[in-house]
Amino acid sequence: MLSEVTTSVEHVLYVCATVVNHIGVRAIGGHYIVDVFHPGYNCWVRCDDNNVFSLPTANVTKFASSKVPYLIFYRRLELS
Repeated sequence: MLSEVTTSVEHVLYVCATVVNHIGVRAIGGHYIVDVFHPGYNCWVRCDDNNVFSLPTANVTKFASSKVPYLIFYRRLELS
């Protein structure tokens, strides 16, 4: 959606901010991990149960048959 300030879609950019991945054979079971981009540290952070650690962008974007992106959240940036 456009804010009152933004009058054109040309001034809006969406960037991937969070990816929730499912690991397992069936959606009814398995394990979920989340990769979140932390703008303060300018890096991706993986949250896997009690383990939280940074990881390279390539680990978030590369295909792996063991994990399937389940939800993807985007952050809206308004360009001036």
